[in-house]
Amino acid sequence: MSDKKTQRIRSETRDMVSARVRELAEIIESKQRQGEPHDFHPLKEDICWIPDVRAAVTEGTTEEFEELKAGLADRLPSLAAEFKEWRLAALLPLLPYENPSMEKLSLATTWFQCEHSWCLPLRHSGVLVHNCFKRPYSDAPESDRYYMDLVGRPWALGQGTLFYKKKAERARELILAVGGDPEKITHEEMDQQGHRFVGRRDATVSFESFYTMVRHIR
Repeated sequence: MSDKKTQRIRSETRDMVSARVRELAEIIESKQRQGEPHDFHPLKEDICWIPDVRAAVTEGTTEEFEELKAGLADRLPSLAAEFKEWRLAALLPLLPYENPSMEKLSLATTWFQCEHSWCLPLRHSGVLVHNCFKRPYSDAPESDRYYMDLVGRPWALGQGTLFYKKKAERARELILAVGGDPEKITHEEMDQQGHRFVGRRDATVSFESFYTMVRHIR
């Protein structure tokens, strides 16, 4: 096969895959707009890296791809639940407890630190979609790099991610200040406290939420 023909086939394949990815992205984004703001939604790249989805996108016939499209919206809720459970399970070994559990992840004293120093502290819900947590491009085989260029890199917990002990201590102090139990109260319950914490930045005094206070307090 001539070089020109090979290049043409590669270009046509790339254009086809790119167009299919855009079609799937429209379905995924449309479904997300129908949900609640606090719902966990898989990203386009999450969906496109599922083996059967990737196969249909890159190698499937027109009929196979149309079948994938027709059933994708109905699959998204179950896929979201699977992705969320898998990612939360990846966080459990980071917790400083003898018997870590999913319930511990929801505690208002549970905070995580990204491997990059410039990133703000994260609650478990933030870890699930944090932009830094992507599979390294340099570690991927060439066939995966080609696909990454078109759909984005799949989620992968950063190797330097840690339980943020200092922020956990600050959160505990704030919880005790409002009469809460640090061993039981959740992030959601602390969010309901509203802007009742006094924050000071330089000469400015403001009322902040629990979430904002923990993230910025030193």
